[in-house]
Amino acid sequence: DLAIRAELAGPGVRGNSLDLKEHELFVYGVIDLNRGVNLDDEEMESVINELGLTPCPIITTVTLGPDVTVDTLLDLATGPSKINPKKRREGVVARPGKEMSDSQIGRLSFKIISNKVLAEAK
Repeated sequence: DLAIRAELAGPGVRGNSLDLKEHELFVYGVIDLNRGVNLDDEEMESVINELGLTPCPIITTVTLGPDVTVDTLLDLATGPSKINPKKRREGVVARPGKEMSDSQIGRLSFKIISNKVLAEAK
């Protein structure tokens, strides 16, 4: 048994910021309910392909370390959308390719929202 995490985009959804002509579903996570775990990227890609779903686009892969600053992450969050390059992306989600969690903060996953998008929302 699986649970699919996805985002719906298109006409009538949050202002259709990507200017899509039809509704599209973009998968960003799959949970194995029997094991109670989030699937690693490799397993998730296999499930997405098997079910004929569309994954959220991957902007890049980054190894977090002391040289990766908040500004580095904000730069990644700002740029053209991979879904519609004529539109700005809202941000990016950072998470490990191999699922892991921390006893104090839980699952290691967070979203970085573009400062430009935040400024426009005011």
